[in-house]
Amino acid sequence: MRYFCLATRYTENRRKPILLIVCGLIATGKSTVAGLVSNLTGFPVYSSDQVRKKLAGIAPTSRRTDKFRKGIYAEQFTEQTYASLLEAADQCLARGKGVIIDATFAAPRYRNQFLDLSGRFINVPVLFIECRSAERTIRERLAARERDPNEVSDATWAVYRTMREQFKAFSEIPRIATLN
Repeated sequence: MRYFCLATRYTENRRKPILLIVCGLIATGKSTVAGLVSNLTGFPVYSSDQVRKKLAGIAPTSRRTDKFRKGIYAEQFTEQTYASLLEAADQCLARGKGVIIDATFAAPRYRNQFLDLSGRFINVPVLFIECRSAERTIRERLAARERDPNEVSDATWAVYRTMREQFKAFSEIPRIATLN
């Protein structure tokens, strides 16, 4: 909770834009944190789950059973998703507005693209909030998602296990807050 409050304080001055990245493995609470911060700041949230499905031309709650890194989860499609998120962030920051990006950011190159973006604007800080959760909680959340017809995420326990093995550590990012 301390870290959440810290992140909120960083975003309280709405006259100054900020790039807030809410990241971490699937089902760790990224969308919940992004939504809470958005409610407090008024910053828009751009979610990789929603952007990906919009790019694919399918309804947000349409269930996809594509395997990890296949179909709309293939690397090329993931690159398009992050490019779209980057463009949305760029447009918000160019208008002098803060923005929240909700995505895993599993690959360091995507993190670096957003760090580069913030560097193109004068006095625009970037804040990464890495969400983490116990595996038991993640398993419960993923099971609940499968039963929820309004859920946007297609992630499953099998996808989580595969992603966990390939997830790149956040050690190369200056750490301000990690939510457990």
